[in-house]
This record gives sequence, structure tokens and C-alpha cells, in this order.
Amino acid sequence: MLGSAYYIEAMRDKYNGELCGQPLPISWHIVTYNQVNYEAIYFQEPWGGWARGYGAGPSSCAFVPQLKFPHINYHHDFGLFYSADNAGGEWGFQCAIEIDPEETHKDRKDKDEYRDNIVDYEVIRVDDRIHSCTTWFELIMDRDDAIIEEHLKTIKDDDDTQDW
Repeated sequence: MLGSAYYIEAMRDKYNGELCGQPLPISWHIVTYNQVNYEAIYFQEPWGGWARGYGAGPSSCAFVPQLKFPHINYHHDFGLFYSADNAGGEWGFQCAIEIDPEETHKDRKDKDEYRDNIVDYEVIRVDDRIHSCTTWFELIMDRDDAIIEEHLKTIKDDDDTQDW
């Protein structure tokens, strides 16, 4: 999680976000998911006006370590949650995050695939051969960018079909 804070601070500087040069506030909060309360580490104003060109993002993002699967006795390494109200409002579940070191996961591909297929939400797998502890959060930003782009495409498509 500290690597994600490092990545976010670096992107604030790269994109000259409104909070450029300021440290990322890190705190804890209780997040409720599937009627279970979890202690979470959260970042307030993580995007700070940069969000890789979109200029927006959630007011807070929280990481829940050891997030339990719904209805089965497994867990994810982390659950990612966003809040639109600086952790004062509801937390919305975004995706699960699995850290897959090559050394311990090289013989578990089938098990990992099975676990991903028994849930109905997105699971982001961090492969240490591709991402380091300070760059893996790029996977989350790529995911969010794709969601924003799809949303903008939907809006444009709706505008193009309007009968003016």
C-alpha cells in the first residue's frame, strides 16, 4: 500500500495536480462490506486534481487487507473501495487485488483462475515480474481510465442519437 502512495505522489508531481508536492494523507477507517466491518487504510484526496488527464477521481480510496470472499471461506489480499465524501460517506467496493509473487504463484495459476471465476467482480492480479511495489497502482489507474472512457463513450453515443 505504501507503494501505491508513492505512485500517487509521483503522478501528482508529473501531472502538476493541485496537490502537487504535498504528502498524501494516510489514515485508517472502518469499511463495511457484506455485513463485515474491516479496518482499512485510506488516502484522502488521492488524485489531487491529476487523474491522468481526467482531472477527477474519488475523494478517498481505501485498502482493506484480507477482504473475505462473499459466501466462501477465502480472502483476497486487498479490497479497493472509493468514497466521494473524504471517507465521511459510503464506501463503494471497486475491485479485489491479488499480489502474485512469481516464486509462490508459479504453480498456482489454475487455483488463482478458479478463485477469480467464482466471484462476480473484478480481480486485479499484480505480477511482480511486471510491476514493482511502487508501480503496481498503475493497474488501478488503467482500470479507472477504461471505466471513464467507456462512460464518456456512452454519453457521446447518447448525444449522437438524440433527436434534436
